[in-house]
Amino acid sequence: MYNIYVTNKSNKNVYVRLQSRKISTANGSFHHELERLTGRDNQTTDSQPQQSVNSYLVRWGFCNIPTYVTMPFAAEVHNDEPRMYASLYARSKLLVMDYEVNCARYGCVFVDKKTPAWTQEIEELYLSQTNPNPRWIPRRTGDSLLGNIINAGIDAVEGELYFGRSSSGGGPKPCKVTTKIVNYKPVFDCWKTASGEQALSGEVLANTGLELVRTKNGDPLPPNAVIAGVSDSDGTLYLGRVGGNIPCAVSAESDRIKYFCFYAAGVKQVESGEIVVLTN
Repeated sequence: MYNIYVTNKSNKNVYVRLQSRKISTANGSFHHELERLTGRDNQTTDSQPQQSVNSYLVRWGFCNIPTYVTMPFAAEVHNDEPRMYASLYARSKLLVMDYEVNCARYGCVFVDKKTPAWTQEIEELYLSQTNPNPRWIPRRTGDSLLGNIINAGIDAVEGELYFGRSSSGGGPKPCKVTTKIVNYKPVFDCWKTASGEQALSGEVLANTGLELVRTKNGDPLPPNAVIAGVSDSDGTLYLGRVGGNIPCAVSAESDRIKYFCFYAAGVKQVESGEIVVLTN
C-alpha cells in the first residue's frame, strides 16, 4: 500500500475527495444536495451556514487542504483495478466531480490554477495527475552543504549522508553521498555507488517534497519513485534507503520491487527497505 499525494497549488483552501468509488455512485443525489445547501438550486434564497456545507463535504469523504499543502491519500487498488476518482470543491461550488486518476501510473494530483486571460477574470481551478521530476544539484568534494537538500542519515565514519547520483564511469547510478569536516564545517566528500565505485563529484537530490516509503520484495513500484540511474543487469534503478540511514539503489522487475542494493565491505542485497517518492 502506498499513497497518492494531493497538493493544493492554488491560493485558496480547497476540499478534495479521492477514493476508489465515485461520489456519484456513493450518493446519486450528492450534487443536488450540495447545491441546495449552498443555495444554488434556484429553490432557496439563503444558503446554509458554511459550517453545514463543510460538514456535509467531510461526511462524504472530502478533506480540507490548505493552500500550498500536500496531503496523502491511501491508494485503494482492488482486484488490480488502478483507478480512483477525485472531486474538488472550492470557492463555494463543486468544480470537479469524479475525475479519473490512474494511481498505478501517477503518484501525485495537483490542484492547480489556470492563468486568466484578463486580470478581472477569476482564476479557474482544475485537477491534474502527474509524477514530479526530481531536481538534482551538481556538487563536488569540498563543497559546503548549502541548498535545500535532505539528510538521509548519519554514520560515525562517513558523517552526514545524502541521496545522490553519479555519472562517473558510465551512465548515472544512485549514490550514497558522504561528508567530512574541513575547518570545523561539514563539506561533501565522496559519491559511492551500490557496487563500490567512488567519485569526487556528482549530484545531490534537492528536497522539493519527498517521502520514504517502507516496501519489500514483490511490492508494487510506486509510480512517483525517484529514478536515479541504470545498470546493465537490472535496468532502471531507483533511489532508496536501508537500515534507516544508508542511501541505496533499488531494482525492480515487472513494476515490482526486486531488491535493495548497497555497498558495505562488499555488495549487499536485501529484500526490504525504503524507497524515495516525490510528493510535490
